[in-house]
Amino acid sequence: MGELLEFDYRRAYAERIEYLLEHRIALWDTAERCIRPGSMDSDIKQVQPNDFEALFRKCPGIGKIFFNGQTAHRLFLKHCRQMRLPETELIVLPSTSPANASIPYSKKLEVWRQIKERVDSSRNPAYLLY
Repeated sequence: MGELLEFDYRRAYAERIEYLLEHRIALWDTAERCIRPGSMDSDIKQVQPNDFEALFRKCPGIGKIFFNGQTAHRLFLKHCRQMRLPETELIVLPSTSPANASIPYSKKLEVWRQIKERVDSSRNPAYLLY
């Protein structure tokens, strides 16, 4: 995100989050908690999804949700199916995980640039889900 939005990723965490919010981008995990004994997405078990109904009540203007890879998207669809959520654009981006080495960093960055472009062209904020 630092390279994407041209800010120093070495800044303090709170400063980085503030910078993202200034650009109408927020970060949130699809899962509130889960068991993940290894680093592979296939190791994720016993997922407790985040409360997206509460998120949309608190932030009704969310216009887009970007997913950091297929797993975050799949978990969202699986666990949020029963929730009453507003119509929102869902965009799946290539995972930034080093395990996703089949796509070079430069290509990932090129695809991820649509976050900035799509948020800049909209008045609505966006959420980025991991």
